[in-house]
Amino acid sequence: MIFLSPEDLGINKDYSSSEVIFQDKLFTRGPDFSKKDVDAAIGFCEKYLHQGSYLLVDNKFYVSIWLQIRKSKDSITEKVSQVEPEFIRFCELKLSAFIGPIAAFMCEDVLNENPGITKTELVKTLASYIPETHRAIAFQEQIGSF
Repeated sequence: MIFLSPEDLGINKDYSSSEVIFQDKLFTRGPDFSKKDVDAAIGFCEKYLHQGSYLLVDNKFYVSIWLQIRKSKDSITEKVSQVEPEFIRFCELKLSAFIGPIAAFMCEDVLNENPGITKTELVKTLASYIPETHRAIAFQEQIGSF
């Protein structure tokens, strides 16, 4: 884990960048945490991002987590024979409404760790990343409409 300033990443003053290259690695913006919750941000990284590289960027009023993008989405879907690429994209889209832009990273991580995963297992695993039980259930119900 590395704490950086936005300037260290070359982020514009308006902080509108969603992807940056740092030390020849591509990172995408993940969730933000209040400066009072830096410990929660670190805990989030340790709990959910155990296999990925990430950066913590110290902005003026909050801390942003930036996640390393390891592979293209096309290489992920090639490994998963039981789950169609359209279903994976649908899950990412629905999950992003619950946990933000980190959803794509979570889907990638789950698929890379479980190459033969079924649709049902994928949905249950992704729902486990949603902290509130009632929201996790809502996510599962939305996916059921696919």
